[in-house]
This record gives sequence, C-alpha cells and structure tokens, in this order.
Amino acid sequence: MYKKAYGKINIILKIHKKKQNEIKHQIDSVMLICDRMYDKIRIKKANSFVVNYFNKYKQILTFKDCSICRAVKWFHAKFPSANINFKIDVLKKIPTNSGFGGESTDAAFVLNYLLRKNNISLTQEQIKDIALNVGSDIPFFMSNFYTAHVTSYGEKVKRIKNILFDYEIYPIMEQCSSQNVYHALNKDKKFNSKYTSSSLYVDAINGTYSFIDFYNDLQKYVFKLYPAVKKHYDKLNSFKKRPIFVNGAGSYLIILR
Repeated sequence: MYKKAYGKINIILKIHKKKQNEIKHQIDSVMLICDRMYDKIRIKKANSFVVNYFNKYKQILTFKDCSICRAVKWFHAKFPSANINFKIDVLKKIPTNSGFGGESTDAAFVLNYLLRKNNISLTQEQIKDIALNVGSDIPFFMSNFYTAHVTSYGEKVKRIKNILFDYEIYPIMEQCSSQNVYHALNKDKKFNSKYTSSSLYVDAINGTYSFIDFYNDLQKYVFKLYPAVKKHYDKLNSFKKRPIFVNGAGSYLIILR
C-alpha cells in the first residue's frame, strides 16, 4: 500500500553567512507541510535493499544522487546490525528542483520507517549528522510537525502553532539546482541577510502573522541564475498585486491570497 510523503513550503528562509570552518550554512526558517505536493511510497520486505522510482505513467526514473540511498547508507553505517532489507517503490509526484523538498521527504519517510521497524531512537547528535551529511530538510520531515521553526543546520526543529493561509502554486518548468544557488550566494562577498525580524516566530505561536514577514534569502540568486523564473515573477507581480515568493531554492512560486 502506497503512503504519502508530503512536501514543504519555506515561508521564511534566512541564511547565515558560512563560517570558515563550516561545511554547510546555518539557517533560520519557518517550514510548513504542503499537502498539495506529495510523493507516494510503498515499502515491502525483501532479501536485500532495493529502491525504484517511477513517474506518474509508471515509467522507471533514475537519479544520479538518490536521497533514499544516501539516507539508508547513513543508517546502515550507524546501525550495522539493523535490518535494511526492504524493497522501496517511490511514485514521484513532487517535481524535481521545485523547492518542495521531494528528495528530502522521501529520505525522511524511509528513515522513520527503518527506525520504527528496528526500534531505534536517534540522539540529537545523530539528527545533526543527518542534517549536515544527508540533507538539511530531512529532520523537519522526520519530526512529523505540520509547522516548525527550523534552525542551526536543520537539526533543531521546534513545533509552532500551525500557520494557515490560502495560496496558489505557480509552476515554472525550470531545473533549478540548489547547489548552484548556494554557490552563487557563497560567491557574493556582499551577501548579508536582509531578514532581521523574528516577529513571525513569536506571532506564529499566537496564531497570527503578517505577509510582510514572508522572506527567502535565496530568491535573489534563483533570479540571477534562472532568468525565466524572474520573468514569470515580474509578470505575475504586475497584475496579481499579492505577495509572491520563490519556494526554497526551487523554480516554483508561491502566490499568497
């Protein structure tokens, strides 16, 4: 039986400058589950670990860097006696490089399954290791929180009151690379996050927020590297007259209602 692995929306994504000894940027983000975007995953017992990806037409997909494989490799290295012999079928519905965290939610779904099946609980240090070496969005998805304040390298996930608002998802068929977006940010010697307010975090606990708090430090670099995204953004901005922002480091736009 297939189960849903939901995507996410970053309504705030503040990036801290990377220090010289850091391998990854620290973040300050408010993430919430996007139940309109999801992959479907089925896991069955098998004689060995196998993962297959399919599109909506049930055609086989291949990924050079499989997030589930990375996650299971990490799990097996930490818990070598645990059972990882499962056949995992993933029906991909979340578009690649869209900003909704499709690869991360898949990896989190499988990690949670392996932890349950092997009766294992992770330490905070192990969760940090996942954020640093497997994927910074994975701890949020593993938490099963609907809305959370995510900090440090992604391993500190604090549940906050659900932020409910209406929105449209505007797809742009542009293959944005998170790696390239972060590389452009790193090359920008003048980079300094313009987001200084923490009011949304406080207000969210009380169930209130302001659209002016919605912010994404990566948006500038997505526009720089992928002009098609900027073109659609400008066109929508000219007549929608509603807040619009790039979701994460992806190509999809979120239009607030």
